[in-house]
Amino acid sequence: MANDLEVKVVQDTGCYEQAADYVDNRYDPDGTHTEAESEAAYQGYYAACEDQKETPRITAG
Repeated sequence: MANDLEVKVVQDTGCYEQAADYVDNRYDPDGTHTEAESEAAYQGYYAACEDQKETPRITAG
């Protein structure tokens, strides 16, 4: 059919979990950074992760 639409669904990559894992296990595994520093690292990682996700698109088929 000429009017069918294809919808691509992008699965969540778990950016919350990935960012927390990054801070806990790579950025500050010894707990030497301040809470503000760890939060900034978390937010930066989370934002970068979200930016890497593909934006869903609806295209005419």
